[in-house]
Amino acid sequence: MEMGYPALSAELPGGGWTVGALVDLLVQQAGAGELRLLRPALSAAGERPVAFVQSPHTPDGLGLSYIGLPIEQVLRV
Repeated sequence: MEMGYPALSAELPGGGWTVGALVDLLVQQAGAGELRLLRPALSAAGERPVAFVQSPHTPDGLGLSYIGLPIEQVLRV
C-alpha cells in the first residue's frame, strides 16, 4: 500500500516530506485542513514527539486524533 501523495512527493526536494526534520508549511489560509496533508509524514513519526512551532491555531485534540496523532505526542512551542 502506497502512503502519501505521489504527485506532491514528485515536486518536493528529496521526493517527499522530510521525517525527523523541520517542515515549514506555508498556506494562504490557516485552518483549511493542512494537517491532513501532513498525515502520512505524521504517521511516519511513530511514537516520537511532534512539535508545532508558532502554529497559527491551537492544535485540536480531536482533529489530531482523527489523523492518528495522539495529543500526548504533541509539543506546542
